[in-house]
Amino acid sequence: MFLFRPAREDDEDAVLALASHLNTLNLAPDRRVVTDLLRQSAQGFSGSRDEFRPERYLLFVLEDEQGEVVGTSSIFAQHGTAQRAHYYFAVNERTREAVLDGGDGPARHVSRVLTTLTLGRTEQGPTEIGGLVLHPRLRGHPDKLGRLVSLGRFLVIAGFRAWFRDRVLAELLPPLRRGRQGELQSDLWDAIGAKCTGLPYAEADALSRVDNRFIGQLFPDTPIHVELLPMAAQAVIGQVGPATKGARHLLERIGFAYRYRIDPFDGGPHFEAETDRVGPVRTATWVHAREGDVAGGAEALVARLEDEHPRVRVLWTRVGVDGAADAEPERVRLSEAALMRLGYSPREGGRVLVALGGY
Repeated sequence: MFLFRPAREDDEDAVLALASHLNTLNLAPDRRVVTDLLRQSAQGFSGSRDEFRPERYLLFVLEDEQGEVVGTSSIFAQHGTAQRAHYYFAVNERTREAVLDGGDGPARHVSRVLTTLTLGRTEQGPTEIGGLVLHPRLRGHPDKLGRLVSLGRFLVIAGFRAWFRDRVLAELLPPLRRGRQGELQSDLWDAIGAKCTGLPYAEADALSRVDNRFIGQLFPDTPIHVELLPMAAQAVIGQVGPATKGARHLLERIGFAYRYRIDPFDGGPHFEAETDRVGPVRTATWVHAREGDVAGGAEALVARLEDEHPRVRVLWTRVGVDGAADAEPERVRLSEAALMRLGYSPREGGRVLVALGGY
């Protein structure tokens, strides 16, 4: 039974190995970066349940039955702060019309829908989910492990609601390509960012992990007409790469939608949702779990969340529900294995947060 839990200091090598399969701003394959993320996450899990800190960062891992770390994901309490602004391109469409009259024939009416990209900036951004990686050998696993490593975060958001903002953002990866040395390259960056900054994509990406102010200082402060960009750059705007399509569909099922904003580096789309309307957050209910028969029960996210030095353990498992089917349960039944994985005695059980639903 796979377990979703906070990352620990001794997970460093495993998280570093997983980062090599993603290599993005949120999870770079650099030991110094991973070490710092683990330190930030340990700090992020401190504090009371009611304390909001915009710099709070939480890093999670997915652990298999043998204790091997095979996946990871993260939450940023607020993406866009006074210390580090959140930049994006707003994608806007505008209809332009003209009458072409050359004087030697009938006038022609021309109507064109033109798209522009306008740089935006905020220091009061939404909560962000990111850094999701599942080991390639487990993709397509019958237990749909990507679902747990993605949705497990929302039970943490539901259980520690005051830690997070009223909107949640997911920046999805667009189609990228590899250079001759294997480095990631972006057609949108080559068309805009490289010309404005003089930096290649990989170098700019690395720099932005330390200080992203150069985006606001060097990018155009007026709208950019998409039709003037190369076709390769136009083609990636708001699109997701092949490996990201499953994540997009999962987010759409729980309430996320494309907000017509994109990453200014690579054109990846921004999907957002109201926090309290996200499926697992909206349906999450505190109940008492005890050992019992789960045959015929429903699949659900089940979490043990504790206040003092918050302990987070989340499973995707079958749940037996007591009471009417159309009422919120007060008690649920879990298998002995599930209760033990949560750290509870099967005889006594314990308090859990449950989100039922066909996610």
